[in-house]
Amino acid sequence: MVGQRTIELSRANEKLKNAVLEIEDQNLILKEITWNQSHLVRAPLTKAMGINQLLIKYANYSNVEKKVKSNWKLNYWKL
Repeated sequence: MVGQRTIELSRANEKLKNAVLEIEDQNLILKEITWNQSHLVRAPLTKAMGINQLLIKYANYSNVEKKVKSNWKLNYWKL
């Protein structure tokens, strides 16, 4: 009776250990997916959105270019 219960508990413990290992493996996979989402996907998207906002804000690019050139000349002569 005690021997049989010991065997059952040993099997249950093995199943639990295997379940923990499987969960830890899945956790590593989810961490990798999370990292990919936050770095490899979002970074280029954020850059594209920033460029889009610049284009919306400065719709007339030729005026911006002239301002940049004139500011550069002013700053250059201040040196």
